[in-house]
Amino acid sequence: MNKLYFFLIFFCASLVSCGFSNNIAVGSSLEEQSAAESAFGKEDNLSQGCREVHFAGKQFLAYKTTPSSVKMALKDSAGIFYRTIKALADDLKKQKKEIAFAMNGGMYVETGAPCGLYIENGKRIQNVNRNFSGAGNFCLSFGKIKTNGIFLIKKDNKAQVVRTIDYQSDSSVVFATQSGPLLVFNDTINSVFGDKSTNLNIRNGVGVDSKGNVVFVKSISETNFYDMAKLFRDTLKCSNALYLDGVVSDIYCKGYESFSYTPLGVLIYTLIE
Repeated sequence: MNKLYFFLIFFCASLVSCGFSNNIAVGSSLEEQSAAESAFGKEDNLSQGCREVHFAGKQFLAYKTTPSSVKMALKDSAGIFYRTIKALADDLKKQKKEIAFAMNGGMYVETGAPCGLYIENGKRIQNVNRNFSGAGNFCLSFGKIKTNGIFLIKKDNKAQVVRTIDYQSDSSVVFATQSGPLLVFNDTINSVFGDKSTNLNIRNGVGVDSKGNVVFVKSISETNFYDMAKLFRDTLKCSNALYLDGVVSDIYCKGYESFSYTPLGVLIYTLIE
């Protein structure tokens, strides 16, 4: 039964990664926007864990942190793919380290290997993927521009979400993961997201806000690209944001201390200091 369950989860994830999605635009009330904005107020303590955010009639979890705290992992010291947040947490526990937050960090193939660029601790594990000829979300354009995006952290502890077509090899990059589509770029929501589609899924993404903090979001309610992009831009004040994945989206953080055994690829995490 467990093997069948994992197969079905992975099969569904593959369909989402390979299927074109337009998404519905649902207006949010001023009350919802105000409540969402208050989730990360001026006096917000970045170590307080996930916050529930209600936007456009949907529920999300958001986690904000500094770029210096963000790490990525794919395999253990024996070269075995972690595949789950639980496996990563167990491995770190052996090193007397404890996860504060973790989330799946981009699309992957059956083995768990990333579909595109992956850099861990300054070492390039997977090359950038500039093949956007496929029909899946990874290859979904930003407007009329054939590109997806890359979320990266540099040695100067600055985080960025950049267009893959603009990315050039950079020795100052410590961590990087490639995914798609771009949700928001330069304060512009991706125009391929239709405002009448009802294509809904559990989704997760990452953005960089106006203060340079990293903001991770996972939907609790099924949502669409448009509403997630609008949440990042208008409420969480992220001028650039990237979709990480859907259906298999997973999260672990304070207040939500439960582990899923969904097989994943790249894992993004922070540690309890």
